[in-house]
Amino acid sequence: MAELRNLAMVWQHNLILYVKCSRLARHLASLLCFGLFSMVLSACQPKQSDIESSLNTYLARIASVQQVEAHAAPAIHAQRLADKRQLLIDIEPISLGLLDSYQLRYCALFDAIAERNSILGKVQDDFRNLDYQVTLYEGLARCLIEPKIDQALRQRLGDIRQLKRTELTQHWNNLLFTSEAMRAQLASHRWYWSQRDYGTIKPALKKLKNWDDYIDNPDKADRPTPITPYQQTFETQPLLGDLFFSMTNLTDWLTTLTSQLQRNDNLILCGPQRDPTKVTRLQNVFRKFYIGEIQPYLAQVDSAYLSIANDLTPFSHENSPFPIETVHHAFRQATLDHVAYWQALFKRCGVKVGQ
Repeated sequence: MAELRNLAMVWQHNLILYVKCSRLARHLASLLCFGLFSMVLSACQPKQSDIESSLNTYLARIASVQQVEAHAAPAIHAQRLADKRQLLIDIEPISLGLLDSYQLRYCALFDAIAERNSILGKVQDDFRNLDYQVTLYEGLARCLIEPKIDQALRQRLGDIRQLKRTELTQHWNNLLFTSEAMRAQLASHRWYWSQRDYGTIKPALKKLKNWDDYIDNPDKADRPTPITPYQQTFETQPLLGDLFFSMTNLTDWLTTLTSQLQRNDNLILCGPQRDPTKVTRLQNVFRKFYIGEIQPYLAQVDSAYLSIANDLTPFSHENSPFPIETVHHAFRQATLDHVAYWQALFKRCGVKVGQ
């Protein structure tokens, strides 16, 4: 009995140690997981970019020379499209009876429709859906001149094709603004960086323009090669989103900086019998920060936009959810307004740029 009691006490002691060790292990594991989570979370936080740092310093130095409080730095806004539900155009399906549908084999359209109505066909993405819709539209044209198809059915197919002409534009709109790939292309929280690998996005944008031209006039334009092979490129290389983000936020920054300069212009005195210290210091700020750091980046963004501007017609339609052309115009104007202030100041104070 004594041995059993001793054994029970040892077992109880070991159990207590096990429980304590288990609790300690769980506690250490929790701390380790929390530490790893914090490291991952901190790694996900975006660091202030070089251009933001330059813009902040530029604003602070201008205010310091003016001897006034600096304007608040503008908030940086991520580029996002409107909610998908707001942009999606609902398109009612059109159905034909089985016998009528079977007649479409005479114009090589029956198999395409059958594949579309299969389980896989019903869940195809917007890119493959566009290929199908164009195949259907062009196939209906063949059906209208196929003598083996009943006259009554041909008349109905003519009405359907007319409706499909309108629907092509709607399907195209849905691809541009509600497909996962294009929404990834048009959204961004990153500054444009010329050294970032944007891969094959330029050929993809050119293909997008070709398709836009075709959708505008499918009866006269040649059908482009499929756009589906570029789907991954649009999704993983968001050049348009980066440019939109950069131009929008740079416009806000330039507007703020120009306002800082203009509202306190009366504090910068120059001319005979005037102390030129402030003018000289402002000129140095202009040279070091605007000419030395900011203007080269503005030129990079502008050049990147202009290199693809001719292929952006899919987004230039009225009331586009992605008005990148308008954003570029505002960016250009904000840049001109900012430079115009410095030109006026240097002219007023007799400063020759370059000295």
